[in-house]
Amino acid sequence: MDNDTIIAISTPLSNSLKGIIRLSGKKAFPLVQSALNKKMPANKTWQTLDCDLCLKVPDSPAGASNKEKCFIPIMVYLMRAPFSYTREDVVEIHTFGSMALLKDIMGYFIRKGARLSQPGEFTKRAFLNNRITLSQAEAVMEIIHSSSQREHQLSVNKLYTHSSHYLKVTKQELLNLISRMELSLDFSDQDIEIVSHREVKKAIKQISDSIQRVLESSLSKPVSKEGIICVLCGKPNVGKSSIFNRLVRERKNIVSHIPGTTRDYIEGRFSYRDTDFRIFDTAGIEYETMTSKIRYQAQKYTDNILNQADICLVVLDGSERIEKEDRMIQKRLPSHKTILVVNKIDILSSRFKIPGSRFSSAQVWVSAYTQAGISNLKKTLVRFCEKKLSQRSSDEMIINLRERENLQLCLEALSRAKISANKQLSYEFVTLDLRQVLESLVRAIDDDKHFIPEDILNNIFSRFCIGK
Repeated sequence: MDNDTIIAISTPLSNSLKGIIRLSGKKAFPLVQSALNKKMPANKTWQTLDCDLCLKVPDSPAGASNKEKCFIPIMVYLMRAPFSYTREDVVEIHTFGSMALLKDIMGYFIRKGARLSQPGEFTKRAFLNNRITLSQAEAVMEIIHSSSQREHQLSVNKLYTHSSHYLKVTKQELLNLISRMELSLDFSDQDIEIVSHREVKKAIKQISDSIQRVLESSLSKPVSKEGIICVLCGKPNVGKSSIFNRLVRERKNIVSHIPGTTRDYIEGRFSYRDTDFRIFDTAGIEYETMTSKIRYQAQKYTDNILNQADICLVVLDGSERIEKEDRMIQKRLPSHKTILVVNKIDILSSRFKIPGSRFSSAQVWVSAYTQAGISNLKKTLVRFCEKKLSQRSSDEMIINLRERENLQLCLEALSRAKISANKQLSYEFVTLDLRQVLESLVRAIDDDKHFIPEDILNNIFSRFCIGK
């Protein structure tokens, strides 16, 4: 990690009532002190100072008087190491939010020896100085980029109540097991049993169950700042594109009475009651009228997006009777994330009847033509999110894709260790796999930064804003 002092504007880069400039590093205090009209208080962990910033006007001759200096009223926040966000000396300068003024102040301190920070460098230093874990750093980034109250709450929960607390207990159990097995190897030439094969198999199962519990009770994918993913699906010409246009409030889809107008999928976005949605209109599939190549491609597009869906909206044509294709589509989808949308209720047929009761608890009746029921559809989506996806804001086992991949590697290595233990192979072979489990587990819970490659760190922090 660099020992130089970094500086950046921490507020949005536009004119505003207040602007904040942040410095972090060994020279942060002396650099700022050299430009103040008051002396900083000493031996304080955290202090504020109301004073003026005295900047020499650029291009002023040597020995210029006070009249040739600029006096800027500021509030200085002093945070001494290790009681700051980065665990370094940190100074925040709060002043008027004029971009011209903030740039002048920045330029002054850069000329004096500070360096403009890279994106996410303040948070990266907090991570490298053991102030926060990598998962908490990612949560900070998600808080910064959250666009709704729901996403903000998810990120805050991840920052303060994380699965690593639970996994650290599992890690200690794994360390105890490896230690006992290696001790058994040391006494292998003597008639002393430190740990039996039965105990090893039992411990491996317990560790595997613990990791599996985290995976099963956590999100199936990382929390997305893009919103809840909704997918419209159904056979051709049931009105998916019309419903799509009503929800996103702009005509993005071509609407036609000719079946199969949509061949790929189209994405749109809308917000309702502080919940953001990404909605996809997929290609309708009509097996009898499509060539095998087109059918395969349309099916491939639809399957890919359905696998990512939080909510599936199955659209049925209320002006006709239910057909075999409607039933086939319903059977393909999990009922716990599916809502039936009956369209064309303005011309509802007496022959229309929803088969069975598989989706009876999640049905909405609408008319894309007259807009009847569209508002109720939006309300149903929000209620569905609150009911079915509520674990996203209350589940303490919130993990992201990077952590999930490492935990999957743990399970794979545990499976190999279990096979070796069942065959009663030498503990040398079993511990070889268990050490791989330990390495992946450490990566998942950020317990040792030596296990985290530099390119992964750079990729994570490059997505931050400058000044964060």
